[in-house]
Amino acid sequence: MVQFMTFYECIILREMEKREELMEKSHNLRSALLPLIDRKDFLLVFLFGSFAKGFATDKSDIDLAIMFEFLPDFYEVNNLKDQLSSHLGREVDLLTLNTASPIIRLQVLKYGMLIKKDDKTYNDFFVRTLNECCDLKYLRREAEDSVLRGKIYA
Repeated sequence: MVQFMTFYECIILREMEKREELMEKSHNLRSALLPLIDRKDFLLVFLFGSFAKGFATDKSDIDLAIMFEFLPDFYEVNNLKDQLSSHLGREVDLLTLNTASPIIRLQVLKYGMLIKKDDKTYNDFFVRTLNECCDLKYLRREAEDSVLRGKIYA
């Protein structure tokens, strides 16, 4: 298990370095986002999707993943999305990291650009995501092996 986590950590850290280079190129978007996300209840904020990958077009939306201090309800998330879209002049899609699946969280860690970070929350989020992905991989492997042995029919 240690080798598996080390492998994932290396991949994620390498991707994060690439994201930092892209973030420098998208300085204008970051400058526009910072005043909007400078809220105490936003513990982590990632930019992901086409803007983070450097493939954004004039029609691309802005994908943000946010870890909230307290889980907002559906209406609060929609209001926040509308406020951000209005201020940025572009459609904004929000992902609530508090409730996202481990696979989605891993993709955000791997390909997203970290814009706002609370150190303790980030460290907990990073370790928890990797642990849950390791557990999920182990459980999936057992299920796949059972299917291959004919014990479970897919």
